[in-house]
Amino acid sequence: MKEKINQAQPKEPKTLLEREPLKADVPQGLTEEAARAKIERKEGNVVPKTNTRSVARIVWDNSMTLFNLLNVVLGALVLYVAVQEPHYLRNGFFMGIVLINTGIHIIQELRAKFVVDRLVLLTEPRAVVRRSGKEQEIPKEEVVVGDLLRLCSGGQVSVDGVVVSSDSLELDESQLTGESNPMAKKQGERVLSGSLVVAGSGWIEVDKVGEETFAGAIAREAKREKRNQPRLVVSLNRILKYVSFMILPLGTVILIKSFFFQDLATRNRIIVSNVALLISMMPEGLILLTSVALALGVMRMAKKRALVQRTPAIETLARVDVLCLDKTGTLTTGRMKLLGLVPLVIGGSGDPAQNSGAQGPKKTPFVPLNEEGQAPAFQEYDKISRVPKRTQQALEAFSAAFPEGNATQEAINNVFQGSDPASTRDKRPFSSARKWSALTLADGVTWYLGAHEMLLSEGPLRAEIQEKVLRIAKAGYRVLLLGKSEKPISKEASGVPDEALQPEALLVIADELRADVAGTLRYFKDQNVQVKMISGDNPETLAAIASRAGLKNLGAALDMSALAATDDLSSLAESTTLFARVSPEQKRELLRALKKAGHTVAMTGDGVNDVLALKEADCAVAMASGSEAARAAADMVLLEDNMAQMVDAVDEGRRVINNIERVAALFLIKTTYASLFALLALPLALTYPILPIQGTIINSATVGIPSFLLTLKPNKDRVVGNFLANVVPRALPAGISAAVFLLLLQLFATELPHQQKSTYATFLLIIITLRALFTIMRPLDPYKAVLFILCLLIPVIALIRYAKFFLLTVPPLRESGPFLAYIGAGILFHEGLVRLGRTPLAHGIRRRLFGPSREDIATADF
Repeated sequence: MKEKINQAQPKEPKTLLEREPLKADVPQGLTEEAARAKIERKEGNVVPKTNTRSVARIVWDNSMTLFNLLNVVLGALVLYVAVQEPHYLRNGFFMGIVLINTGIHIIQELRAKFVVDRLVLLTEPRAVVRRSGKEQEIPKEEVVVGDLLRLCSGGQVSVDGVVVSSDSLELDESQLTGESNPMAKKQGERVLSGSLVVAGSGWIEVDKVGEETFAGAIAREAKREKRNQPRLVVSLNRILKYVSFMILPLGTVILIKSFFFQDLATRNRIIVSNVALLISMMPEGLILLTSVALALGVMRMAKKRALVQRTPAIETLARVDVLCLDKTGTLTTGRMKLLGLVPLVIGGSGDPAQNSGAQGPKKTPFVPLNEEGQAPAFQEYDKISRVPKRTQQALEAFSAAFPEGNATQEAINNVFQGSDPASTRDKRPFSSARKWSALTLADGVTWYLGAHEMLLSEGPLRAEIQEKVLRIAKAGYRVLLLGKSEKPISKEASGVPDEALQPEALLVIADELRADVAGTLRYFKDQNVQVKMISGDNPETLAAIASRAGLKNLGAALDMSALAATDDLSSLAESTTLFARVSPEQKRELLRALKKAGHTVAMTGDGVNDVLALKEADCAVAMASGSEAARAAADMVLLEDNMAQMVDAVDEGRRVINNIERVAALFLIKTTYASLFALLALPLALTYPILPIQGTIINSATVGIPSFLLTLKPNKDRVVGNFLANVVPRALPAGISAAVFLLLLQLFATELPHQQKSTYATFLLIIITLRALFTIMRPLDPYKAVLFILCLLIPVIALIRYAKFFLLTVPPLRESGPFLAYIGAGILFHEGLVRLGRTPLAHGIRRRLFGPSREDIATADF
């Protein structure tokens, strides 16, 4: 095959008015005065520029949370004390965690907002209208009802209207309906906003503008704020809610009681101590760690050209068990592709013979079809080794003559690139009415390209070729016939152009699949994620795309246009995989039915017709090349339209969820023992034995540092089980053990000095928390083993070597019997609670309270 030759690009018109000659038969249009009056009455084609939240709203929503408000109150109390005794100001550093956590959320949402706002909805920002008989170019926002608007190839329709003049006008309505085939528009037919003009030109009379248009009405749904919360966030909020309900009354009583002390120094010390106790009850470190882990995931996805607009989307996508896919623009690029070229050879020698119309081809090299009517052996043209030279020359001539044809011609041009339009004597562009295009070359031979039924007259030849064509078309492909004639191009508007046309080849064309689709769908299938295709396209095309994408044995596609609006979709949503001719409302109802059945549903789409479903999905993914409404409704935007980025997002989500679940128990240990101690110590008038500086070393060495380092480890395990069911059983034994032995220490070791009590309590908490950390780290690897040893040595060495700095009194070895006995008893008590938690009774209680855990699902014990 000859090498491809880059064709000369035609000069781009400077303005819309230069694109086509003006049409004299178009009505006069509105008068300037009438149009201006409508614009002054705010009746222009004004569409909201963005569906994202304002900067002020983002800042407000992320700042005014219950978690933040509680911390602000406690911070204010520390500040109140610090005004009187400045050395207490260091105890307010916990507010730094609050500010960092809030800042991460605000910055991430603002970043996503600014990127989305820069993506433009319409590719044609200006419009040509006829007013008072004169054509003029105006901003699309100034188009009003009653205007006569010109449509020309390459533009996008920004209003609704009725065709008043059509010159082979064809529109791509896939953004609105999902139908991938271009629609020919004749006089009197409706045109909808968001359609793309792929061929021809015409004029429409505008009857709807702005949010009253078809696209505008659907896009309004994108304004509805989406608040689907993923399980991790819900679980953390649930913990915060319970802790907050405990802190509010308990903290109020404790703090009010503190103010009754007459001595200023004592009162201030107790206030700060109680603030520290209340802070310990809140797992603020877990909230911060989750925010940081999700933010790191967002940053990693950004490097892979995927914009996460709502941070929890990473987690949700990792939990998805049903993936719903739109076809046009999602699985496919929106372009056509030449899949195969089948030479039609007549006669045993392989030389072309004259076609009398009385006999069919004696030999037709053809790609065999399987039992399902598929053509698996079709290859791209550049992989086919044998193509007749005359066929190649003819198709290169079509490429040179029609460099900017419709989608089908573009598919041919991408393979056969001609560069000499001067070699063409005459040409006739494709028309949806006659369904063929033609050109006459310098040698006088005329070539036709189009539908076989429009190029061949009735007879054995047409019947033979039609059998081949129908077998391919049944599989969802488009088939064009290439033929030649010795006569000039027919001047007839309809009918067979030449009764003696000689068939030369069949061209097989289909929607172009995205390169990464098959691998992505195979990945989700391997992960036991159901894949469903929901499209506005016809059933045959949808089934063909599914097969080419690697989805096999899916059954027939269900034509949703045959269903009534009131039909229940619950059973169909579960049992059916391919849904064709689906309306925007039906897409939404299908997702609602799947969610009602307990599924976590992701939806991918790019068109205005996908907006309702995207808003309904637990996780919505849009293409950057899609409509602005779809992008605004999405949780994630694939900036390079690369579906493989969804696999990266799943891996990121699994890393975050699995690692957060792994370390969350460490934070809840602190919350558990602080809450239990506060509840029981208040009526017993006991004081908290841990000082803030001692709590710092406990929390950093046994919780903060190991938790952060563990969240950085890759973890692609499937996310299973309920978050609280996976976390709480690990935290309760250690938390209860610590609370019980802290209370026993304060109740019965009344003779011990305060520093010795602090020493006993500090080492108890370190050992118990490290025991829980060891369980969480299993199975150990070299990285975890080194990390655990460091977490053990750092606090022990620091507390022994710098005991005075931490206000501790470490007993000498010969006097350490009571100390070691206390620590040993605490460990034994903890081990007993761990074993108790493994009993069937404990398992049953846990499942009733929190649902199945990872271990339950692994053993099918639920």
